[in-house]
Amino acid sequence: MSEPTLEYNLPGVLHYLQAEWRKFEREKNEWAIERAELQARIALLEGERRGVENIKLTMMKRVKMLEYALRQERKRHDSVTTATTSDTSPPPPPPPPITTTETIPDVGLKPEITTKHVDHTMKEKSRQVLKSCLQEINYLTSFPNKLPLTNALGTTKNVRKTTAAAATSTTSTTSNNTAQQQQQQQQQQQQAQSSTNNSPVLANRKIKQKSSPKREIQKDIQVPANVDEVAMIHNIKEETEHYNPTENNQALSMQIQEKFHLSEEKVLKLLKHAGKGSSKQEDNLLAGGFDPNQIGEIDGQDEIQPKIWKPRITIKGHLDSVRTVCFHPTEMIAASGSDDGTVKVWNLQRTTGKDGNAIKKGSLEEADPSITFRGHTNVVTAITISAKQNRIYSASLDSTIRVWSLPSGDSGPFSPVDPSLSITSYIAHTDAIWDFKLSKNHLLASASADGTIKIWDTESTGNFLKGSFTFDGVSNESRKYRVAPTSLDFCPNEPNKIVVAFVNAKIRIFDIETGQILMTFKGSDDSFDNTFATQINRVVVHPIMPMVISGHEDRHIKFYDLNTGECIKTTAGHLDAVTCLDINSAGTTMASGGHDSSIRLWDLNTKTCIQEFSAHRRKGDEGVLSVKFHPSFPWMVSGGADGIVKIYHHGH
Repeated sequence: MSEPTLEYNLPGVLHYLQAEWRKFEREKNEWAIERAELQARIALLEGERRGVENIKLTMMKRVKMLEYALRQERKRHDSVTTATTSDTSPPPPPPPPITTTETIPDVGLKPEITTKHVDHTMKEKSRQVLKSCLQEINYLTSFPNKLPLTNALGTTKNVRKTTAAAATSTTSTTSNNTAQQQQQQQQQQQQAQSSTNNSPVLANRKIKQKSSPKREIQKDIQVPANVDEVAMIHNIKEETEHYNPTENNQALSMQIQEKFHLSEEKVLKLLKHAGKGSSKQEDNLLAGGFDPNQIGEIDGQDEIQPKIWKPRITIKGHLDSVRTVCFHPTEMIAASGSDDGTVKVWNLQRTTGKDGNAIKKGSLEEADPSITFRGHTNVVTAITISAKQNRIYSASLDSTIRVWSLPSGDSGPFSPVDPSLSITSYIAHTDAIWDFKLSKNHLLASASADGTIKIWDTESTGNFLKGSFTFDGVSNESRKYRVAPTSLDFCPNEPNKIVVAFVNAKIRIFDIETGQILMTFKGSDDSFDNTFATQINRVVVHPIMPMVISGHEDRHIKFYDLNTGECIKTTAGHLDAVTCLDINSAGTTMASGGHDSSIRLWDLNTKTCIQEFSAHRRKGDEGVLSVKFHPSFPWMVSGGADGIVKIYHHGH
């Protein structure tokens, strides 16, 4: 038996190439992200290393300063003790009688006992000073995660007490057996007291103690092991002696930033943590006139922040520029048409949910099309979805309009090709079709470069073409002198009227049944200079109010009154040509896209821009080519020259 041979076809090969290309791009992006993360990690570690080295140098300088101060103190102490011992040495005792032999060794031991006593006290004092210096060095060279509250070198009184206790204990132990020794010790103590009165160092200490003003003893706050940030703020407030409670809280935040080298966000978090304590702690810990209720106001402001549009899904499925996009009226399904001649349908329910409000995990990942329609031989310029008919309509530069049937929900990118999904084609135009719209009564109007606007009956079973008219209405003039339409839109409140824009920047309202001109708008061609650089690219009709909006090649957006045809307002919409316009179903917001690669959101009540963001990369002097709102959910879709379809969500 011969092995079955694999049959290769063009759709399968193209799909394989697309899948491999997407896989390569995904891996490339993952490597780029990982590389950026590693570079950021390296930079962070290098910064930490430099910070540790700087701290080490600073600590070494402080240690050297402390060593130098200790040496100077030792020299001064040695000079003082030598001077006092030489000046206050007791006179030699009278020679004892020869008959008393017991006192002979005492005469020689008395000065030895005093010198030992002096050496012992000096050692005790030096030991205590060294202990305090070592404690200070250990504190400075340690790197705690958070900053505890300490009183630096606050144990001097204890040192003095311990030295005095050691001296008295030594003196008491050296007081011995005979009354003569006790008398001599009393004389030595009196002389020592007189020497301390004559000593300049001890006298200065007594003077400083008497002249120094009385200060309140500051007790350390009982800080837990993890050192709460509230205690840090308390420490700052205690150090601020003259704090004006009426000043702004910026003074407190600046002090915290300078002392602890924190960012503004961290300081705000500290203030919020401080506000979570009791009322007594809030009064003591928060500086000045900071109101703890402001924390609730800040949280309330975060909740009241306006909703903005943010990109949620990025789709890279087309091989060329995405010229047109649209949404299903009631479901989370999107469709896109590209310069590669394909129409792709994207089922977004896997990432957004059926209700269109939830944003599931992995929503930023790429999506695969449910189905790809191949039938056009040129660029796809317009696309729309009919929910009632369960159809997709697409127009192309090949002068045809094709009708497709929406696939079932279980279809995927690897489903077999179903020829029955291609329903029919509308063939009557002789040149490229730039735009078409589907009305509520299932009438389809198309605008073509052959200078005609044709009306199609999509419910008909025989001849689909219902009517045709040109710039001057129903006329039989040759195609050479026709003015080509660029965009059109139905009037929602009057389904028998249609608004059409032309390359000469004129906007006219036609009667669909008769093809007659009902109105020509005023002011639409004020900036027209008989070139394509000032033509109208897109026109839309407001779904509720009597308003018409047009986007021009010369970067302007104009607003008109549908009843009078007067131009209400003209504004510079983009930095480059305006390519697409769309109004949400509520009629409050309009989205516009341009060749400057940006999408702008407009408040139609004030006619001002409320949000702007860069959407697509510029390619071949083109940027954003199409943008559409979802009729039922807070979603928006856009297509650009970079071949990417982006889905945006409206929320906080």
